Amino acid sequence: MKRVSKNALLASTLLFCGSELLLAVPAVAQMDEILVTARKREESLQDVPVAVSAFSGDFLQKNAVNSIEDLGTIIPSFIAGQSQLSAGGAIYLRGVGSATGNGLIDQSVAINLDGVSIAQASLMFSGQYDVAQLEVLRGPQALFFGKNSPGGVVGFRSNDPGDEFEAELGGGYEVEAEEKFGSIMLSGPITDKVGARVFARYSSQEGFYNITDIPAPIVSGLGPALPSSADSMPDGTDIFVRGTLTIEPTESFDIRGKFTYSDRELDSYPIGWQRSFCPQGSPNFFGTPLSVAAPGINLDDCRFDRNIFTGDTSAASLAAIDLAEADADGYRKARIILGSIEMNYDFGNGLTATSITGVYNVDDDVNQEQSALPISALATSSSYKTNIITEEVRLTSDWDFPVNFMIGGLYEMRGTSTVSRIPAITRITTSKQDQDAYSLFGQLIWDVTEQIEISGGLRYTHEEKEVEVFSFGAQQTFVIPGGDSISFNNVSPEVTLSYRPTDDFMIYGAYKQGYKSGGFDEGALNANFATLGVPATYDDEDVEGYEIGLKSTLLDGALQVNANLFSYDYTNLQVTSFDSVNIVVTTVNADGADVDGIEMDFLYQVPQLEGLSVRGAASVLDAKYKRFISNCFTGQRPDQGCNVDVVPGGAFEGLDLTGEEIQRAPEVTASLGVFYETPINNKFILGLSADGQYSSSYDVQQQRSPGTRQPSYFKANASARVSDIDGGWELSFIGRNLNNEILRTVGQNVPLSGAGTGMAGAINADSLNLFAERGREIIFQLTLRPTELFN
Repeated sequence: MKRVSKNALLASTLLFCGSELLLAVPAVAQMDEILVTARKREESLQDVPVAVSAFSGDFLQKNAVNSIEDLGTIIPSFIAGQSQLSAGGAIYLRGVGSATGNGLIDQSVAINLDGVSIAQASLMFSGQYDVAQLEVLRGPQALFFGKNSPGGVVGFRSNDPGDEFEAELGGGYEVEAEEKFGSIMLSGPITDKVGARVFARYSSQEGFYNITDIPAPIVSGLGPALPSSADSMPDGTDIFVRGTLTIEPTESFDIRGKFTYSDRELDSYPIGWQRSFCPQGSPNFFGTPLSVAAPGINLDDCRFDRNIFTGDTSAASLAAIDLAEADADGYRKARIILGSIEMNYDFGNGLTATSITGVYNVDDDVNQEQSALPISALATSSSYKTNIITEEVRLTSDWDFPVNFMIGGLYEMRGTSTVSRIPAITRITTSKQDQDAYSLFGQLIWDVTEQIEISGGLRYTHEEKEVEVFSFGAQQTFVIPGGDSISFNNVSPEVTLSYRPTDDFMIYGAYKQGYKSGGFDEGALNANFATLGVPATYDDEDVEGYEIGLKSTLLDGALQVNANLFSYDYTNLQVTSFDSVNIVVTTVNADGADVDGIEMDFLYQVPQLEGLSVRGAASVLDAKYKRFISNCFTGQRPDQGCNVDVVPGGAFEGLDLTGEEIQRAPEVTASLGVFYETPINNKFILGLSADGQYSSSYDVQQQRSPGTRQPSYFKANASARVSDIDGGWELSFIGRNLNNEILRTVGQNVPLSGAGTGMAGAINADSLNLFAERGREIIFQLTLRPTELFN
């Protein structure tokens, strides 16, 4: 393990001391058992030798955790943010992830929804509602989830129909964004062998950023600055529908079908431009302050807050980007369809066969003023479409015998197309990629004794990718060095040893390898790799390392304390960043990274006061690049670190990040919450909660330009709810991030700003952050359950 700071050691020591204090309290309570499927088997959370956190759907609903981005409020070291382009976003866990903007890349942290693994961050544009359980698996997950997941897995399992008819109506209002939402759920048996469930939700919001209107002068050489026609952003609507059908023809055969449709439409400024640093005091255009070109006009205050300075895109620029639904205020429409069919057949001799077929479709269009200025200097649009079909089959044993197994295979077929339109630099580029992958996996679990278990397995993966790139602005087809196809092969093994001296205590150790395929760099292809000086492809990412963990249930079942220590070595770490000069997102390989850390979580149900529980978690992380020469940020000077001569002669081009912290890897994260529920009388139940999250500082941009580091922060949350004793209705108040911390999620330089990169007299580009989190949220929510209310 590498050395960590005194603050990190102090934080972990305090948390462990807190658990020791809890151990000193006598107890007689018994905690409900949580079942998870981390190894594609139903096992108790406290029995499975995997670093996994699990939360019930009821917990998520009561805390308004409705999206992947919201998970950062309950999972330490989890960071997610949307992309400024139509290709998804960034999902990071333990500092490992895939950044925004490359529509052809797979995420290092996969999302698994009802058994279908999707290595695409575009799923962030769809909310996650009517969830039965959330499971977050940390670290490489080679065996059971998709082609491979070197950073971890976020798994959602949605609700199924039950044996009795259920109905639920919900609605509410969020004050800061003026968001109104409503939902309906109907569920129950159709026959004794068929059940159905439908959930639908609609919401609309005015937006949580305030838009400062810009006067309309003529900025020399750049065209008019048009006043904004919107007061806030993002202004839009969300539609979410999920249908479930379950069929059980016989006692040994069952079928479960899921269909999810999501439609998000934003009608004003889909990108939250937030200038956080202006080296010349006001926005600059290629190093010249615009305050000189437009004196007396406040173009941006260059502060990171909830105020956006912007204007409308001109009609001429809108026509040039050739997007039918383009809008002067900006526009985004993301439509997502996810379907799955799961079939299970029990042979009756301890063997079960499972088949899961998945279909995933995304159609995402966005237009915006890419210059982040109130002028029509760089109107752009982009489109992203992907179709994924997966088929997974498994055979699993559950014998009353020391050795059990699982074997299976996965096939994935995917087609993706991206279109980038930037008329100002005469570039309209289309990338089309087809890829096929199959993998075979297997695991043996051997109960050596009643206390000792050894499990081991491996996954073999073969993947092929083929790409076409057309530059319509230049009326040519790019010729790709090395050809237009690429293939990868990988074998990832893992082995785990667990020891359970008592029923309430387990320690385990695991050695794991993981993998994510390489591919074509969409940004380099779109901007013509020959001018960027970077290769057209990047290599596959590999990881190996170990974890040592413990799981314990103490105080007669009132307290659970889990912890794990991990150390992983990543090779050819895939790093994605925005090139503000060529206006593309590029992906390259760092030589690797060392990711070490310790994590701990506990749940304590206070026996002296029924209904009171305390939950906490913490992570101490040391994640550093091995050798890595990055490109410099725009306008970076040699004395600021841009001092590596990548191409001999001329200005410096390289920034040496060897030994530096990888992006989105806070050294310390922690959360602590208190939850209390009690009957007021024989008619009503009162629920109260208060919790908070802390994170140390971290970088959100690879090149670390000024203003793109997220400072350390603390967020405070609280909620109160009243319901009737039978659960027929519930009225909730939910306050999240009450101290109004606005977090950076994506950092980059402003296009068309800065000058002289690598030279002594260079002028730093302006820095901005995209898709900052919403800040404070104050939610009022009413839930009605007629079947309980009128029972």
